[in-house]
Parts: sequence; C-alpha cells; structure tokens
Amino acid sequence: MTGLIDLADARAVLARAHRHYREYNEAIHGTGLSTLWDHRESFDGKSEEWFYSISIERDRLVAAKPILADAATNVTSALDHVIAAIAKATGAERKGLFFPRVDVENFNGDLANAAKKIGDDMAKVLASAREKRVHETSHVAAAREIANSGKHWELPLSEGSLSAVALPIPGQAQRIFDIPTDAFSASNVHEYYRGRERLPNLGRYLVVRLEILGLSAGLPGAPDSIFECSFRFADAMISAVENTEHV
Repeated sequence: MTGLIDLADARAVLARAHRHYREYNEAIHGTGLSTLWDHRESFDGKSEEWFYSISIERDRLVAAKPILADAATNVTSALDHVIAAIAKATGAERKGLFFPRVDVENFNGDLANAAKKIGDDMAKVLASAREKRVHETSHVAAAREIANSGKHWELPLSEGSLSAVALPIPGQAQRIFDIPTDAFSASNVHEYYRGRERLPNLGRYLVVRLEILGLSAGLPGAPDSIFECSFRFADAMISAVENTEHV
C-alpha cells in the first residue's frame, strides 16, 4: 500500500515548538528592555548624583526552564511525525518508530532500522536532507537531550550573562556601559552608572547571553543557537519529504 504523505501534523507540532520558544523569549527577554532584568533610575540627594542600576529577577530563569523543555519536546516530536507520516503512507507499523538520531555515531544505524518500514527510497531522501543540514545536527541533538532529560540540565545565570547596557542617542553613537563579568555573582543588583549628568530617558538595550549547562560534551549550549538551528533542520526535513509528494 502506498499513498500521499500527509505532513500536517509535523507542521502543526513544529509551529507549536515555535510558539513555546516565543513564550520562552517573552519570559526571559520581554519586549524592549529585558524583563529578566529590572532597570531603575534614582537620585542621591546628598551627592546630587543620578545613578542607574540593573537587578536580576532570578525566578524568571526557573519559570523559563519548562517552557524551553516544551519547545525542545515539540521540535523533536515534529521530526518523529515526519517519519511517522511516511510510514503511514506506506501502511507500515508505526509503533516504536522515531526519527533517526542525527549524530554521526547513530544516524546510519537508526536510519537502516527505519528503512525497514519507510523503504530505502525515503530513507535516502532523509539522508540527503540531513547531509545538506549537517552543520545543524549538533543543535538538534542538544534539543533532543533537553527534551529527554529535563531534570539533568539547568538554565543558570552564568558570569557574563549580562555584558553591557547600550543607550542609543539620536544623532550620536550609542553609549555603552560595560558590566563586569562577576557583577551578579554575589548580588542581585548592580549599579552601572553614577554621575551629575542625568541619562536621557530613552530605550535601553541589554546585551544578554544565557547558556544551558549539563548537556553532553561537545553540544552547543546557547538556547538561541540550539533552537533556531533545530527549527531550520526540522523545516528542511518536512520540506524534503513534501517535495517527494508520495511513496
């Protein structure tokens, strides 16, 4: 039995992964000035100086972890739905079928097993599509690990997570206030400017870098890199199969 390959479920689950990741970014970054960080302007009446500080809302990191895990679970599931859709079109049994692990050590063996259900031709389609996106496979492996081992990784505030505050001034070069790498090691608040000059009341931008800790050695740790690459990889797999149209 052969038929058309229906990838609607794969597309829907990938879209859900995108929604979860947007929710994560809203929790961590918000709109404009990061809501992970609280910015304050104050005036010292004794010294007659203005001072500006940044404080960290650490609870947001805790709240963000399950959202990130949901995004990872859905992007991984989207790939599983791709291979399940192929098997469904061939009339093959789908129980226990999963998208091959993308790392070089496991991919060929997993794909050979999957080929028993999806056929050699479709296995070649997946292999070719993976080869074209091989530079993203470590990110996909990281996403799978996040999805499968939620309690073994963490999203901490590492040293250097906030590296600078940028103040854009119309008609001038933006002012950059560097933040020491250990600014939040022992405190939740850091004063980054103090002086007689009051800073313009303009939008400020934070240079923030978060890292996932606890993943296997050699895997990337930056959430943006992991998920942006994983989304592109999943979309490429879906498109490759869609272009085949039927089995």
